[in-house]
Amino acid sequence: MASDRVIASIAMSRAALVGVAALSCLATAARAHADCKPAAIASGDPALVAQLGERLAASGIATTATADCPALRVQVSMRGDRVHLAVTDTFARTGEREVRDVATAATIVESWTLQEVEAGTLPEEPAIVEAAAPAPVAASALGARFETAVADNAALWLGVAVTGCRRVGPVCVGALARGAHATGSTTTAAHGTDQIHALATVELPRRLGAFTLAPGIAVGYGWLRVSSTHLDIHAMPFEVIDGTHELRADVHVELARSLGRGIGLYAQLTGDTALLRSDGTADPRTFFRAALGARFEVR
Repeated sequence: MASDRVIASIAMSRAALVGVAALSCLATAARAHADCKPAAIASGDPALVAQLGERLAASGIATTATADCPALRVQVSMRGDRVHLAVTDTFARTGEREVRDVATAATIVESWTLQEVEAGTLPEEPAIVEAAAPAPVAASALGARFETAVADNAALWLGVAVTGCRRVGPVCVGALARGAHATGSTTTAAHGTDQIHALATVELPRRLGAFTLAPGIAVGYGWLRVSSTHLDIHAMPFEVIDGTHELRADVHVELARSLGRGIGLYAQLTGDTALLRSDGTADPRTFFRAALGARFEVR
């Protein structure tokens, strides 16, 4: 019996020593963990890595690894005009973000590192609130539209136009092709009146919330065709066709709304006139147009 009590006493002592040692190790690890600074190790685009490192260091975030301390791994690169982040923490959880600049990227990385140091507090999907960047103005667009117009002789016209433009700095430079037909005779003798325009365009697009406002001008070639019916001395009808070549110019303003997937709708108001023409007596000269169309946009 005495020997059994001795054996039991020894076992209890060993268990106590093991418990004390375990608690000591845990305490040491906790103290070491508490001494760790938030850290993020960046790789990828050298210029972005340098800029990100400067901003993190200014916020007290270490950019080199320390033994026995957690460190966030960050891959940084450019995707178009956006900064792309690929983040991996020590629990092998990952996340990706595309932000507008390095300052926003540094804020996101800092929030991850602060949660990383406090083990177990990192949510499955970090809640990062970032102000939504406005959608960029389309870099180029191809469009088609239906037009209605009133001429300076009060005639009503219907037509179609196709357009295209390409961003060059702050402006969009492009071209317009138009065909239109008068819906009624402008005189009792007129049988039909048509026009064709080929113009170069310049617009200055600006964002207005979800819309794009684009005032612009255009200049180029115009052709006016007038066909009329007359009676000869025998009272037989015959047709006379007159064509007039023109130098035309317009001012216009366009309001567009993107629908996503590269498709947009737009409306336009235009005033255009003939600056020069081969037949100074031809009529009409000036038009006021309203148009509605759709276009394919590339950003």
